[in-house]
Parts: sequence; structure tokens; C-alpha cells
Amino acid sequence: MFRIKTWIQNSNGWQRLWLVGVVASYIYLAIFLPFKESSSYSQSKFSDMREIEAEMKKPECAPYLVAQFSQLPTDVYIKSICSGLYYERKRLKSDELFSLKAYETEMNSRIRFSLHDDIKFGMLYATFLSAIVYALGALAAWVIKGFRKKEL
Repeated sequence: MFRIKTWIQNSNGWQRLWLVGVVASYIYLAIFLPFKESSSYSQSKFSDMREIEAEMKKPECAPYLVAQFSQLPTDVYIKSICSGLYYERKRLKSDELFSLKAYETEMNSRIRFSLHDDIKFGMLYATFLSAIVYALGALAAWVIKGFRKKEL
């Protein structure tokens, strides 16, 4: 902690500007942006849930709710009547009965996983970006220092 405080006190204006930029990029890329993106995931989730609920109410989709997955017909097309149920059952990888509760649990898990990935990549991107900016600043300072060298 003492080394950080000493570095901050001894840093020049460019290094302080770099530090402010790093903190701002961490706040934006690792905190604000993932939660902004998660709201779009949530909107998609509710849209998908409405479609699944509509399919669950159709009598021709009843087998997709109660039959074991291995017994379901595999010739389901992407836009067929019960395709949403079929693909969700396939994604759940379970022979249990399909329920809206199981689907919602799976969707929430996927949203959390995506949010964690967004936070991780935001942190990595902010770290990489700050390292490049700092290295370029150090390189520029080294070059400028070379021009200011006094001949002995």
C-alpha cells in the first residue's frame, strides 16, 4: 500500500491521467457494460419464455412436454410448431418432464454465465488496453528524454 501511495505522489501528470483512464475503463468495461448487456439478455429471455409458454399450450406439442427426449421425433424444423420446445429439451439434456420452472432456471443460469463472461472479458480488455497505453507513454518518455540529454 505504501508503494502505491509513493508512486501516486511521485507520478507525473501523464501517469495520473493514465491512472484515471484505467479506473474509468474498469468501471465502464467491467461493471457498467456487462449489466447494460444483461438487460438485453433479460428482454430476450422474456420473449423466449412467451414463445415457449405458447407452445406448451398447443395440443400438438403435448408429446414434447411429457415424452422422454429420446422418443421425440428428430425431424423438427427450425420454424416448426413445436421447435422451441424441442430445442429447449435438447439444450436441457434431460429426460425429465419439461416444465416452465426448469426452463426458467436454465435461462437464468445462461444469463449469469454470460454476465460473468462479459465481466471477465471487460477486465481483460481494460487491463490489456491500459498496459498498451502505459507502455506507449513510457516509450514516448524515453524518446523525449533522449532528445533532452545534455552533451558532456
